[in-house]
Amino acid sequence: MNDIELDALLAPPALAQPAGLDGDLAALVPAARRRATRVYRTPRIVAGGAALALVLGGATAAAASIGGFGWQPWAQQAVNHTFTLPSGAECEFRMGNVIIGDPEAAAAAQDVIDHTDFVAELDVDALMDEYAHAGSTATGDDAYKQAIATGSTFLVLDKLRDRGFDVDAPYFGSVTGEGHCVEAPE
Repeated sequence: MNDIELDALLAPPALAQPAGLDGDLAALVPAARRRATRVYRTPRIVAGGAALALVLGGATAAAASIGGFGWQPWAQQAVNHTFTLPSGAECEFRMGNVIIGDPEAAAAAQDVIDHTDFVAELDVDALMDEYAHAGSTATGDDAYKQAIATGSTFLVLDKLRDRGFDVDAPYFGSVTGEGHCVEAPE
């Protein structure tokens, strides 16, 4: 018995794919992209291989406001963006920690982060409506923070795509975000 025959014997059995699944998936992708283009003032396709983790939690904010938590080391020198939640709480978030294998793409991503006013460019209300329609249960401040976090990610990806980078490539890279909010005074 040779290696190929042994591999065939040891390989797990292929899972049967339900009939029509390829067609269903093929129809879902363009539909999802069409829905996603409605979240910006200027339509863009939003899909990509980069990731953004943006933490804007109340507990984190409260602890940050009394010195319990500080910024991650990468965020201490990152560009600061501020916004106000519907409740009146003031938030700031920082994007950076660009980890992209292609040095040109990494420099472009940092340039986008350094020169983009995310809050001004995002249509936060449209994003919140879109997420609610998609089944998100976040409301109020949480929905607003979700819209800023995910919208910022997609905006970075769109701007990199506009510059000719293949952000949909597997393992393109990542950008990290971190945020803190301070509750509005009563």
